[in-house]
Amino acid sequence: RICAASRTEFQALYDRLGVKTEERGESFYNSMLQSVIDELEQGGIAQQSEGATCVFVDGHKVPLIVKKSDGGFGYASTDMAALKHRLGREKADWIICVTDVGQ
Repeated sequence: RICAASRTEFQALYDRLGVKTEERGESFYNSMLQSVIDELEQGGIAQQSEGATCVFVDGHKVPLIVKKSDGGFGYASTDMAALKHRLGREKADWIICVTDVGQ
């Protein structure tokens, strides 16, 4: 019930602001994940480290793991695939992406 109440209130605000949203589950992006990783590697942004594919960010001790050593993908990969899809295919004018630091 909390989620339903939140969606109702958020939608009222979105309507006032003229914001259009479309909700998709994470699985929608599954077929795009490996191509995002490939692009990161080809662009020299991601590299292999201890069997995982990682992005090392200056000033941060811990890398962003975009593909785990067991071949699985995490939230970061899904978030990047979603952003690529929304900017590339859906031609979004702008995007605000909010995630938990744990992701």
